[in-house]
Amino acid sequence: MPAGFDMAAATARSWIHMVIFVGTLTITIYAVTDMEFPRLGLIRTENFDHFLVEAYEQMRVTSQAALET
Repeated sequence: MPAGFDMAAATARSWIHMVIFVGTLTITIYAVTDMEFPRLGLIRTENFDHFLVEAYEQMRVTSQAALET
């Protein structure tokens, strides 16, 4: 907080602080967007779809066997 007050009182702007702030904000927005849409971003979940398909098939077979008995 004191750094913000000192920067506001200064006549010249600190470019390093502005660059760090913009970089941090950009990385944060990208990370949130990447988590919101996992199939479109850098981190992809397509390789793990087969686990979901196998779990679904196992649940379907188990529920059908339970209904038949």
